[in-house]
Amino acid sequence: MLFNSTVHPARTATDDYITVYENKLKVLAAALGECLKCAADETRIRTWLTELERATDEIEPLRRHATALRASAGHP
Repeated sequence: MLFNSTVHPARTATDDYITVYENKLKVLAAALGECLKCAADETRIRTWLTELERATDEIEPLRRHATALRASAGHP
């Protein structure tokens, strides 16, 4: 995903990207939750929901990493 550098400066682009990623995961989880209501076999959907939960759990470490990079001047 590319951000317009005038709107999203490089120093905040990683945080912005993580937020977009997190929001997309939430939308997917909500959609799969709705699918569960009509599913004859919930196994596959529950597996996807579990994978989305894992991905969501990894967001906070991504934010900490982006903050650490910015603080160390290792990130523009």
